[in-house]
Amino acid sequence: MSTHSFTRFVKTMEGQYQVLLGHALAKESFEDNVSRMLPVKDPVIILNKEKVGDYNPNIENKTLSLICNYVQCPSTASNCTTTVRPFGHCCDVCAGLLTFASESLTVSKIFGLISKLVKEIHLDGLVLPSVERINGEDDNDLIPRFQVAVFQQQTYDDTISRIFIKQLHNKLMNFQTQNGLEYFNYEYDWSLLDHSYAPASKIAGLVTFCIVILIAAALFWRNADERERFRAFVSSNTSSSFRVVWHPGKEDDDVVQLVNSSEDLISEEEDPLPTSFSNMNHEPVLLQSGAITTGSPIAEELTAMEMKMIE
Repeated sequence: MSTHSFTRFVKTMEGQYQVLLGHALAKESFEDNVSRMLPVKDPVIILNKEKVGDYNPNIENKTLSLICNYVQCPSTASNCTTTVRPFGHCCDVCAGLLTFASESLTVSKIFGLISKLVKEIHLDGLVLPSVERINGEDDNDLIPRFQVAVFQQQTYDDTISRIFIKQLHNKLMNFQTQNGLEYFNYEYDWSLLDHSYAPASKIAGLVTFCIVILIAAALFWRNADERERFRAFVSSNTSSSFRVVWHPGKEDDDVVQLVNSSEDLISEEEDPLPTSFSNMNHEPVLLQSGAITTGSPIAEELTAMEMKMIE
C-alpha cells in the first residue's frame, strides 16, 4: 500500500471506521520496550457455531454506540407516524417486528417458514424480511431469542406489515406443544401511518366547498323568477292563493279548474259579467236611423261606436 492509496483509503467511510473505532476500542500494550495500541478483541469473532445463529460482537452496546456516532439517520416523518428500531440498527425505521424465544426453532427453519408465507399471501417483491438472533454474549438465557424484521421495498404500507406479522405469528403458534417452549415470550409491533386528512387536504377541501357555494348562490340570484317564487313561498302562509272552480258541462263532461283567486278577482273587477238583461224575451227591435234618442233605454245600453254605426 502506497502513501497515496493509504491516504485515499483513510478518507473513505470504511477507513474512518477502522482508524477511529480501532483507537476507541484499543488498549495499550508494552512489549520488548515497545509501546503500541492493540485491539481489545480480534477483528472477527465467530462464536456459538450452531444453527440457532452466530453471535455478532458489533451488537454490543459499547461497539454499536460508537458505530452509530457516524451514522446520520434519515427522517421518517413523511413515511410513517410511529417507528421501530430493529435489533442491531442505529436508526428508527418504518418496519414490522416480531420478537420471540424458541427452544427448537433455528434460523434456517424460520427463513423457510417466512419464504412459504411470502408466497402464500402474495408478497413477493414487496417485503424484505430478516432474521436475527438477539441473545447477547453475556446473556444467561439458555433458550435462544430471535427477531424477525420485515422491511418494504416500495412505499411503506402498514397494512402489509400488519398482515405479514399476524400471519407469521399464527404459523409459529402451530409449533407449540405441551411444554410450550417452541414459541413463547413473543411480542410484535409495526409502524403506523397517519390515515387522517393532511392539513393541506383539509384547506383544499374547504376552499373547494366555498367555491361551490358561491357558484350555487350566483346561479340562484341570477334567476329573478326563481327568486320571486322563493320569496313568495317563504313569505306566504300555509294557505294557498289558488282555488278550485267547477264548471257544469254537457252531460258528464264537468270541468274542474284551478285558478288564482287574486288574478280572478282582478279580471272580475276589470270585466264584470252582466247579471240582468233588458230584453229577456228576445223580442226583435227595429232600429231606424234617427229613431233612437240619447235618452231612450236602448241608447243607454249601446256604446258610442254602435250608436254611430246605427246612425
